[in-house]
Amino acid sequence: MVFESNTLEHFPDKSVLTRVVREVHRKIKPGGRFILLQPNIRYTGGAYWDFYDHFIPLTHLSCAELLQNCGFRIERRSRAFCPTRPRARCRSIRRW
Repeated sequence: MVFESNTLEHFPDKSVLTRVVREVHRKIKPGGRFILLQPNIRYTGGAYWDFYDHFIPLTHLSCAELLQNCGFRIERRSRAFCPTRPRARCRSIRRW
């Protein structure tokens, strides 16, 4: 299993991001899982992108497309953004 949280937007460009996700796919054993938690640009608001190290805005749809293009099969997808602060509440999670 590989777990990723709030990382993908920090890669410098889409070609690097794609190479990393393909490498994750290559390294995971058959039947393994890639659990991905990622900010959804549709819900984060503009201030999230004020940080200098945020480069690639992604939605639940673009993340799914990236994963599928790299060989993953999507089992569950949610479009809601869950803040990283421990006391913050997550918006309702919808199963796709």
